[in-house]
Amino acid sequence: MMNRSRFAPAVAVLVSVALCGAGCSGEKNSAQESSVSEKVSTSVQETETFTPKDVAPKTVEKFSEPVEDEGLGLTYKLQSVTSGNFGGTTVVVTVENNNDQPFPPSALTASLRYEDYNGDNKLEDAEPLQISDPSYIVGLDLPLGVGARANLNFPYNVSPSVAYDAEFTIGNVTFKGNLAAVN
Repeated sequence: MMNRSRFAPAVAVLVSVALCGAGCSGEKNSAQESSVSEKVSTSVQETETFTPKDVAPKTVEKFSEPVEDEGLGLTYKLQSVTSGNFGGTTVVVTVENNNDQPFPPSALTASLRYEDYNGDNKLEDAEPLQISDPSYIVGLDLPLGVGARANLNFPYNVSPSVAYDAEFTIGNVTFKGNLAAVN
């Protein structure tokens, strides 16, 4: 006497194949044709494009609290200004998106200016450090989601000692003074 449990899976597969074959046959049922109609609709949702607001720049000399950038809809918190992993100085800022849509990377700019003590009392622009390591992300590389927060690295080709009298500008906000005091 044969065991029924051995044949159950085989029977299930055969029944499935038979039903699939019957449903895929070339014959058309006129009753089905009259009651079923194919409708294809496509809709294109317009995605909102980010538009910055024109606001006056803001200068901050106290680094302990987050600062809101009303023009870009972001909040910044200066985290550290230290020697970088690849030399130079790295400024680390926490950025939070307060907008109703993702924030595009291309809309965020940052720069570092410093006193070089050459006697002219002018601030010099720090050159961004070019990093070839693909695992090290500089700035914002992908859109920042609604309500999302990220720590962003901005490396510069200058000594960390310049942070004692410097300005770091991100968006419409400038952190000014002894940036080394953040650490």
